[in-house]
Amino acid sequence: MENNEYNHITEKTIKPVTENKPFVKEMKIIIMCDNSPDLSHLTQGYNDVKNDDERQKYLNQDAERLKNYGDTWECIGIKCIAVVYIPIGQNNYKIQEIDSGGLWGLETDSDKEYLTTVKNEQIDELKGYLKLFNIDIPNNLTITEENE
Repeated sequence: MENNEYNHITEKTIKPVTENKPFVKEMKIIIMCDNSPDLSHLTQGYNDVKNDDERQKYLNQDAERLKNYGDTWECIGIKCIAVVYIPIGQNNYKIQEIDSGGLWGLETDSDKEYLTTVKNEQIDELKGYLKLFNIDIPNNLTITEENE
């Protein structure tokens, strides 16, 4: 769905939470490939580690991790998008998407619980924006997830 799209929606299809007030019908969690992640943490020198064997161990681990980038893991970004219906007349709505800031550089082999936490933070951030703009959020809001 593109921004600035105008749609005619019948009463049977959708009802605003509050008459003549913008509202959200759905939110989408979007997971995208991060095509230019900052992997500089895998090339640090560990100059602060005094023990040479320990420093070399960390350097070897990072070199192996960097070598496996693109094969066994990669980086992604996660953001949330809300589809906002703005009343512009009798059963007519302008459809506008608003999104969270997103978080990038997430490793695909990260703990699932951590990735779920990031998704929930993006939802909460976006809900905060919607409240700031005085947009109604129904209790039965549909939240879906897509990979791009």
